[in-house]
Amino acid sequence: HSCAIMLQTIPILNAEAVATASRCRLPAWSRLNALAMYSSALGGVVTDPALMTIPIDDHLVHRGHAVFDTANVHDGKAYGLSFHLDRLYKSAAQARIEHAFPRAHAKAAILATIAASGAREGVFARYWLSAGRGDFNVSPRGLQHCGVIPGSEASFQGTFYAIVHRSGGKDAHSGGIAEVTVKVPLKTQLLATMKSNNYLLNALTAMEAEDMGGMQGIQVDDNGCLVESAVACVAIVTKDGVLKAPPFDHTLASTTVVRGFDLAREHLVSHGSLRDVVQESIPVEEAYGAAEMFSLGGGGIIPIVHLDGRQLGDGKPGPIFRQMSKLLHDELSNPEFIDAVPYEEFATTPTTQ
Repeated sequence: HSCAIMLQTIPILNAEAVATASRCRLPAWSRLNALAMYSSALGGVVTDPALMTIPIDDHLVHRGHAVFDTANVHDGKAYGLSFHLDRLYKSAAQARIEHAFPRAHAKAAILATIAASGAREGVFARYWLSAGRGDFNVSPRGLQHCGVIPGSEASFQGTFYAIVHRSGGKDAHSGGIAEVTVKVPLKTQLLATMKSNNYLLNALTAMEAEDMGGMQGIQVDDNGCLVESAVACVAIVTKDGVLKAPPFDHTLASTTVVRGFDLAREHLVSHGSLRDVVQESIPVEEAYGAAEMFSLGGGGIIPIVHLDGRQLGDGKPGPIFRQMSKLLHDELSNPEFIDAVPYEEFATTPTTQ
């Protein structure tokens, strides 16, 4: 009886009702922070958060068959698109995503989305390359070429999405955080070394950490060594001045670690602040005795001052953190890795075509 009553209250919506419901039920965070989205399924950019959706028949949604990456926006320029796109297309090859969305068009779509957002600071870009849309099969082999490449009549099988949203940044945690090790199992090496859309274990890592008073959690391998956190890599500074992070053999190759460690070698080792910079296994017990510890990801660094309830160093962000934080911030203006954003070209009224 109750089921019959409930069925009677479920309406079939027309397009106008869907548009109204989408705006009325939009989460507060999305209303305030989602600024612009590119969708190859639509062939353009939208700035109304209610329209920032992905079709349910996309294999990104129902099979998780997609890869993604990110980019920072600083002072009206995009930082790191070159090496982030390198990783995106490497991940796509690992995931056997057979697409025809050229790298140059992906870059243009991302820059257009940033421009359409109108934001020059305090935002973050994320983008996904999917196996495509059009059915609910496991394999994408039967999908039709339904995407449109900007500025071209050519079509392709995969789908590409990009979004620009406001970001709180890393400064909110500059005073240091408490972190914990977790028991969530590790990904297989294939999934661990590509930036796929499969983040269930990452989510469980963060949730277990939150249950215990941590933030992102840190996974540990069968040998009792640190692996990575939910969405970042971890590093320590030993008491004899060695900056150390786990190797990338079972983790994603973090662009922040790669650039940060290069900068540390160039500036901190050469000036005597550090003795060495290495990637090698870090037993949990060694981390407990570290002078400093931090997480690295998204182009930023967060100091970790307690691990599993133990104070690290003097319990405050240390000198290497402060120097690394400045190096990474200054790196956002490195002309070798920045792209201009065409804001002027997108300061127009949205098209109705």
